[in-house]
Amino acid sequence: MANVITLIVAGETFAKGLMTMGTIDSIIAAAQASGFGAAGMILVMVGIIAVSSVVMGSGNAPFFAFAALTPTVAAKMSVAPVVMLLPMHFAASAARAISPITAVIVVSSSMGGVSPFEVVKRTAIPMIGALLTLVAANFVFFY
Repeated sequence: MANVITLIVAGETFAKGLMTMGTIDSIIAAAQASGFGAAGMILVMVGIIAVSSVVMGSGNAPFFAFAALTPTVAAKMSVAPVVMLLPMHFAASAARAISPITAVIVVSSSMGGVSPFEVVKRTAIPMIGALLTLVAANFVFFY
């Protein structure tokens, strides 16, 4: 379980580093400057969370790191914060299962004696489909 703890700590450190360097603020500012409306900003935030979840191997680390920005961004876009938070949460959960460094993937692949990449190849297509479905449903029901 040392691998699991190491991955969690590394994910939290990575998220904090991105926030400290201002990377996320720059992405959001660029999206706002490019004229994205609320729907575009939601997709940008979902993309940030999804990519961060895959890179960090955690759904919680990027969600809790970036969710604090959501009320401010949502207010600037004149949309309820929950309309942004819900797809971000879905993205964090779905993208986590695509990461080869996610704790559950590492543990289950080592128990099965296969590479984590072999496990991820089997989960990637259904989880990407789930992510697209969840985001589309959010727009249909709440936006």
